[in-house]
Amino acid sequence: MKRTKRRLVAASVSVALVAALAVPAIALAAPQSPASTAITNVAANATQKMQDLKLRVETALTQRAKGFNTAADTVRTNLGKLTDIADNLAGRGGNVGAARAMIAKANRTLDAAIAAEAKAVAQFKLVPTASNKFEAFRQAQTLAREAQDKLQLARTQLRDAASELRNVVSQLKADAPANVSNGQ
Repeated sequence: MKRTKRRLVAASVSVALVAALAVPAIALAAPQSPASTAITNVAANATQKMQDLKLRVETALTQRAKGFNTAADTVRTNLGKLTDIADNLAGRGGNVGAARAMIAKANRTLDAAIAAEAKAVAQFKLVPTASNKFEAFRQAQTLAREAQDKLQLARTQLRDAASELRNVVSQLKADAPANVSNGQ
């Protein structure tokens, strides 16, 4: 509210200063209607507002990308580690089929989250030039929320795969004394 009030006051003062400086210049210059000067000022203000909005959107997208990419990279790294663990357990005779399926599903979900984030970013970039900025922003927010939800689902699937691998380890430990007592 204060920001809007400040902007209105600043705009009013700047329009008054422009008018105070423009009126004598108009009188000395070639005949030109005051309406055309006002139209030029309105167009300049609209252009400036558009540039300011584009800058705010770019700044917000940079911050969002930093957080999303960090989280997605962490999930991707952990999925790689789980794949290595699954390979190791499979080499020891563990049944890791279910865990591998969970890891593959988490990878697909992560890829879908990254694609949804790209769509959201594209939609956010269209907001400044949209005729209905509010609706364009709401659509971009919805896409961004979907990307976040998919990323969270990938994290959940990652935890489920890790839990399954823990179960495989427990099963291998339980089978180990039986193998030793049988002479295997």
